[in-house]
Amino acid sequence: MQTILFSEEKIGKLTLRNRLVVPPMCMWQAQDGKVNDFHLQHYAQLAGAGMAAVTIEATAVTPDGRISPWCLGIWDDDHAEGIAAMVKAMRKSDPEVKILLQLAHAGRKASCSPKTDCTVPPAEGSWQTVAPSALIPHQGV
Repeated sequence: MQTILFSEEKIGKLTLRNRLVVPPMCMWQAQDGKVNDFHLQHYAQLAGAGMAAVTIEATAVTPDGRISPWCLGIWDDDHAEGIAAMVKAMRKSDPEVKILLQLAHAGRKASCSPKTDCTVPPAEGSWQTVAPSALIPHQGV
């Protein structure tokens, strides 16, 4: 008897071969928002693990929208080329896996460090955050 976990699932027009989906995770491995060997290997391995879908981590649409200096980005053509290479590596591991990407803008929670869970020190490349309101970053959020 097949369990529900391994049964096909339809979400609108999307059909998933099972109910195993990798959520987006912040890996903190990018330099200047660019895909590197870590991403190529990490996501290719996840794609080949039998999951129905793999979500690529939070990918910033602008440099000041990154959560940290080590987040992926897609604000220029160099970033798009790296993401295309990552998708190609994932497809090589499993041509049927669904590939999702979490578009991100961190707002006032941007310019954070995974080391301190707060604002990146200026020496490590902090930047002015941009948000929809004038609240001060990290206060009351």
